[in-house]
Amino acid sequence: MGAVALPGLPLIGVGTVAGFLLAVRYLADFLFGPLIGALSDRLGRTRTAFLLTVVLLAGLGSAVSLSGLALAACLTLVFIVRSGSFVTFSAISSRLASESESPPLFVGVYTTLTDAGMAAGPLLAYSIAQVVDLPLLYVTFAALVLLAVWRFWRAEKRQKEAENFVR
Repeated sequence: MGAVALPGLPLIGVGTVAGFLLAVRYLADFLFGPLIGALSDRLGRTRTAFLLTVVLLAGLGSAVSLSGLALAACLTLVFIVRSGSFVTFSAISSRLASESESPPLFVGVYTTLTDAGMAAGPLLAYSIAQVVDLPLLYVTFAALVLLAVWRFWRAEKRQKEAENFVR
C-alpha cells in the first residue's frame, strides 16, 4: 500500500491524500466558483475564460519548477482558477446547448466527454509521461487547452454575429 512521507508527520496513506485533495478541490469550487461567476458576468464569459486559461497555464507551468511553500501557493491558485474555469465553461456550454438544434444531445455529449476526461485523464497523463519528456507534455496539453478556448470563442462569436444578423 502506498504512503506519503511529509517531514515531521507520520506516514499518510495515498487514499487519505487523494481524499484530502478532492476535499480541497470541492472547497475551492464552493468558495470561489460564485465569485468567478460574478466576474464572468461583468467581463463576459469569453474574456473570463481566456483570462482564467492564461492564469491556469501560467500556474501549471510555474508549478513544474517550484517546491515547498511556493509550490503550495501556486497549486492553491490553480485550484481557485480551475473552479472558475469550470463555472465559466459550463455557462458557455449551457448557452451553446440551449441554442443548438438538439440541446439534450449537446448536453449529453458534453457531460460524457467531461466525465470521460476526468476519469481517463490521470491514467492517460501517467502513461504518456512514461514515454514523453514532462515539459513537452505540459506544452502540448497547454496548446490543446488554448485550442479548446479558441473553439469556444469562435462558437460564441458566430452566435453573436447570428444574433446581430437577425436583428
